Amino acid sequence: MITRQIAAVLLAAGLLTTGLTGCMAGPPMPIPTGTGASASASASPSASPTPTPTEEVGADEPAQAPTAPVTCESLVSTSLTTFTTGGLSIVDEATTSARLHNEGDPFALFFDAGGAVCIVSTGYEAYGIYAWGPINDAAWGSIRAALFTEGWSEQITDAGVQLTAPEPGPLSICYYRPNQFGGCASTLALLDEVFANAPG
Repeated sequence: MITRQIAAVLLAAGLLTTGLTGCMAGPPMPIPTGTGASASASASPSASPTPTPTEEVGADEPAQAPTAPVTCESLVSTSLTTFTTGGLSIVDEATTSARLHNEGDPFALFFDAGGAVCIVSTGYEAYGIYAWGPINDAAWGSIRAALFTEGWSEQITDAGVQLTAPEPGPLSICYYRPNQFGGCASTLALLDEVFANAPG
């Protein structure tokens, strides 16, 4: 799974590059403000399935693909400046995509849908991870299942689903709006920024 393996694999392969300060992951946060969702229930992984989509898109059909290419740089604005001035770098999308696909990691589904998974590197380890993509229910189900194996908790809201890591780390929060989009980040603030900059 991405939170434990991808950073270690990239580090071992010498693919991580330089360092940052200022975006440390914090405690679990409420629903991203960009979603307009409010909490309506909390559920354990085995107690609650992903909500049924409200749109006419089928569960296995892709959500609307973005018209412009999604890049790690296009998903962040303020944080990109913070990353570069703080000495951090973003591992290029092609490297991350190849690694995720080769390992069979479900986070590769963000790339398959026309999105991106972005690893912010200190040069020695992953400082933060963020992702966005117009994923569908089938892709979300694979990502969700993988996160549950790492102890993530789920909160179903009136607008979507939030998953929260058991403890802060380079990847701490994910949010999915059924058959529209999904995103993940190290902090709620970064996730809000990703949603604000994402297409659509």
